[in-house]
Amino acid sequence: MKRIIVSGSSGFIGKNLLTDLCKKNIVYALLRKSEKNLKIAKNYSKKFHLYRPIFFTNFNDLRRKFRKIKPNFAINLATNYINPHKFSEIKEIINSNILFGSIFVDLCCQCKIKVFLNFCSVMQIYKGRKDNPENFY
Repeated sequence: MKRIIVSGSSGFIGKNLLTDLCKKNIVYALLRKSEKNLKIAKNYSKKFHLYRPIFFTNFNDLRRKFRKIKPNFAINLATNYINPHKFSEIKEIINSNILFGSIFVDLCCQCKIKVFLNFCSVMQIYKGRKDNPENFY
């Protein structure tokens, strides 16, 4: 049985992907601790016996838990999409989309994960044209 670690599992694509992945794999869903994510995790834990929510509070906590899991596969779906964004939200967007993504990739390398899937937002390729972002993200 494969051990798959997934970020961004509380979003639209993540929720739908979990439904399929949890049928034959142990799926570790990385979640920031929040009321919304606690409810999502509770619902999925009831529905799928192979679903394992992993709550983290900071990057060191994430690192410790990531290494303990020793996943075979990694899927990064995490994005923070705000449109239109406010100037005060730029730091949050960068922390979510660049810093978190970089740490996730680095943890995958440390754990010698051979299969890594990274999804981007459709807003990065607006109207199907490369280097034509719709917004700051």
